[in-house]
Amino acid sequence: PSSALAFARGGAGARATMARGRRRGYPKQSSTVVTSASFAAIPDLAFTVATVSVMPIYAVMIAKPQSAKVLALVRSKTTFWLLALCYACAAVASFTSADVFHAVREALSTPGQGALERYVTLVSGFMSTPQTASSAWVHLLSLDLFVARFVYMDSAAYGSTVGDLVARVPVRHSLVLCCMFGPLGLMSHAITRWLWNTFVTVDVI
Repeated sequence: PSSALAFARGGAGARATMARGRRRGYPKQSSTVVTSASFAAIPDLAFTVATVSVMPIYAVMIAKPQSAKVLALVRSKTTFWLLALCYACAAVASFTSADVFHAVREALSTPGQGALERYVTLVSGFMSTPQTASSAWVHLLSLDLFVARFVYMDSAAYGSTVGDLVARVPVRHSLVLCCMFGPLGLMSHAITRWLWNTFVTVDVI
């Protein structure tokens, strides 16, 4: 009976201590874990949303390079606003990540490195974290889509027209390059436009 009474008193004391802790506003561990998990999922979500929003636009531009409806879609800036939101979320997650702070501290504290070597170490440490890799991916997607948008609209604006005959600059191959290699796609379009307007349209006329 005495041991049972001591056990009951101990349980009551533990419950009273927990109640006082709640009244004092001690943080709940479960809510902290949920918040951390939700924040950690932001880079993956930004990566997925940005990729899914860009790929259909490339598909319709390549499939219908002379469509007026596709041209109206390409002129819209809605996709770029969405990409900007994804990039902002990924960048915030990157700059507040413990992995990024660790990479910066390690790069700055490594002895015997010059300024260039320290910079390369810092950039490689950045890219090794999932948060920074996600923001870099969204960054590249946005730039490549911006170049592809320019190529598509430039083809529509600078095609050769003679009466009812419209000779638009071919853009499919340049758009395919823009999908992953934006500068190469832009260079391909510049060369194609020059060749097309110099030689092909002369033969058509």
